[in-house]
Amino acid sequence: LVEIIIAASVLINSLLVAFSTLDSLGPYMDWIRRGEVFVSILFCLDFVGRWISSSKDYGKHVLDPQFALDVVVVIVPLVVGLTPA
Repeated sequence: LVEIIIAASVLINSLLVAFSTLDSLGPYMDWIRRGEVFVSILFCLDFVGRWISSSKDYGKHVLDPQFALDVVVVIVPLVVGLTPA
């Protein structure tokens, strides 16, 4: 069930990013941005949950290249998305 929710979130986030490029949706940009932030928070919760449940040796997981990729793809956009414009 969690994997299905994450897959649906990826599709929704892709649509929201695509919609944010359309000038004709200007009145809805605030809702689109809120949706992007919500999905980013969902990705962040998934990331933290996988990190905590991955192993008892937390330091080993940090050295994994997949961890660095997750930080770049999940955490950085969330921080950028939450900063005021």
